[in-house]
Amino acid sequence: MNKDIPFLFDESTPFFIVLCLYYNKDNKRECISYDAIIRSENDCYKIIIELNNNNISKEAINILSNTIKKKDYKITNALVNGINVKVNIKNDIKFTHFYTEGNKKYCSMIFKELDYVYAINGKGIIYRLSSIATEAISSYLNVPITKDNIVIGVESVPQYCKFKNKHFKLYKGRERVYLQTEEEIDMLFELLSFYFCTPIEYDMKCEYYEKSCRINIITPNYKIQASNKNNILDYLFSEEKSLSHLFDFLGIIDSNIILASEHSQLIKNCIANYIRAEYLDNTTKLLIYTTILSKIAGVEKNKDTYSTIKQFLKSFHIDVDILNCNINKINIKDERNKNIENFIELRNFFVHHFGSKEAVDFLDNYSMLFFIKSAITIILLKLIGVKAIMYDKRFHSLSVFNNEIEECDYFSKVVLRLQSTQQLS
Repeated sequence: MNKDIPFLFDESTPFFIVLCLYYNKDNKRECISYDAIIRSENDCYKIIIELNNNNISKEAINILSNTIKKKDYKITNALVNGINVKVNIKNDIKFTHFYTEGNKKYCSMIFKELDYVYAINGKGIIYRLSSIATEAISSYLNVPITKDNIVIGVESVPQYCKFKNKHFKLYKGRERVYLQTEEEIDMLFELLSFYFCTPIEYDMKCEYYEKSCRINIITPNYKIQASNKNNILDYLFSEEKSLSHLFDFLGIIDSNIILASEHSQLIKNCIANYIRAEYLDNTTKLLIYTTILSKIAGVEKNKDTYSTIKQFLKSFHIDVDILNCNINKINIKDERNKNIENFIELRNFFVHHFGSKEAVDFLDNYSMLFFIKSAITIILLKLIGVKAIMYDKRFHSLSVFNNEIEECDYFSKVVLRLQSTQQLS
């Protein structure tokens, strides 16, 4: 039995199903039945049919080679780990891969989403996180095991958190990290993704009903981890806490969040693109970052984009000259041989004229993208509701704030606390 109940199905345990395909022949409704399996392979979910002399007729191959509408197929006798389940594939199906292994012939297809239901008691919602989400979060659930004051290993310990006055738990199962909640928590996955700068997705979701549960299986969109963490958060502090610590980050947002419903979709879209940029080259990063700033700043058609963004940044006490990174002194010429003065002019040069070697080299060798990303990070945190955001004095050279925002002395206070603890012990 799968130890990660209620998820009966996993990489080592397939579904066994009967796939019934219906078709019209001589004005009659006919059916061909196939024994098939549903299997997880490399974070993809497949239906696989073995073809043999009994089911490989010309007519059958013709049916399998075309799109099979939802009304023309049915899944019956679904069994996983010895338990009967009711399976529902939500869309049409189309077998795309016909192949031979040894002496056997198969056809298969990858599906995006599937539900299955079975009888079990429980409550709330449980998510099984994707492979890359598990990789990102696992270390935050580990605590050291000590013997005679010597660390001899680590063990995984559940973490209990709160967000928007709703409680959730992160814990490690046999192979994956799970997130358990009493009810849906809007924007939690987006904010976790924002923290890690990697999409925190789930590939299975269990939602309990009276005496049963529905498991939703989704093929994740991302298969590669972009980064270990959002590097900008390493330099930001609020409420005398570091925003680079996951559970402090969540706690600070929970205590501040004032997200208006009209802003939530905009922020979700901005976070999704902010993370997508991590997978892309520097030129594309610039295009995405400036688009995010334009959207948040509310740049209107026929209005000057740079002036609008500059004024918007000023309302957050962000110095636009820091974001420009002295590009006006580098002597980068656009298509009209005019000197590029700011990051929007640089963006336009890439959009309309593919840039130049000098422009590409500037993005590769200067900190413009780092500073623009820093500004977006701060603005998103502010829009979510985090009030007091500041840099430590040690990170003065990395700050995008103007002189109106004070800097904290977080590390000196940490040292004093450690010294005080040592004296008491």
